[in-house]
Amino acid sequence: MSTVRPYLDIMPRGTNLHLRRDIGILTQNQSLNPSSSVTKKAKAILGREQRLENPTATEILDHLKQKLKAMLKSSDGIRKSNTRRQHNSQFSRSERSFYKNLESEDHEPQTLKENKVPTPEATKTFWESIWGNPVIHNNTRWLFDEKRSTSSLQTMLEWEVTNRPSNQGYKQDLELEGTWTG
Repeated sequence: MSTVRPYLDIMPRGTNLHLRRDIGILTQNQSLNPSSSVTKKAKAILGREQRLENPTATEILDHLKQKLKAMLKSSDGIRKSNTRRQHNSQFSRSERSFYKNLESEDHEPQTLKENKVPTPEATKTFWESIWGNPVIHNNTRWLFDEKRSTSSLQTMLEWEVTNRPSNQGYKQDLELEGTWTG
């Protein structure tokens, strides 16, 4: 079996990285205070991507995002097709080695690797590390405003919660009266 991966040669090397870089620069340029170097790079990208008539920076950014998504979807389909073709050729050569490779841990599907359920101890330590630490909240003005606006409200009365359906008492009352309940 050849180790050449032709699906990698379909797209120029680094195209994916260049698109990601350009998207990052344009996104950073739309922030409140972009640096002068980011602004220069963004102007160069905007000048290079003039495909529409009078495009805005947002339109060009959307175009680059769509281009990246289409490219990734295409390469993913090519990769799956190539893997399927390799598995088919391995199966036709030797079924035994094909099934042996499927059973090995290296060929375990990615979803099964990621969906392993953690142990209860690991779960407990994870949540204790998050919720167990005391947090000092920022005493901002809106907190004081909320406390003042809700201070005049009365506290809610305590209610007894039961498992009984809400209409059960009414039905029992009717049965006690001797009326037909249906």
